Amino acid sequence: MIFELSVSYIEIYNESAYDLLEERNGDSNFEQWPKITLMEDEENRFCFRNGSVNICKTEEEALDFFMMGNYLRKVSCTSMNQASSRSHSIFIVNVKGTDL
Repeated sequence: MIFELSVSYIEIYNESAYDLLEERNGDSNFEQWPKITLMEDEENRFCFRNGSVNICKTEEEALDFFMMGNYLRKVSCTSMNQASSRSHSIFIVNVKGTDL
């Protein structure tokens, strides 16, 4: 079998989703990032519109994407928690296997 690994990383903040792995987002203000929308295709599968899918050749590459997304997450302190993000994040790992 041949395996293909891809990752995506999104942050949900104030009921909107944002791509943490879009390279252009690192250069702009969080409020200017394009929003991701959840879509359903003809076969009732869900996908994200405006979200990046990043192919990884190694486990190390996947971890690098994870660390990059964590760096771009918006975290600030609140009176209840010194490292609260006030958001949710989802790191998505897709593994596709092809039988030879």
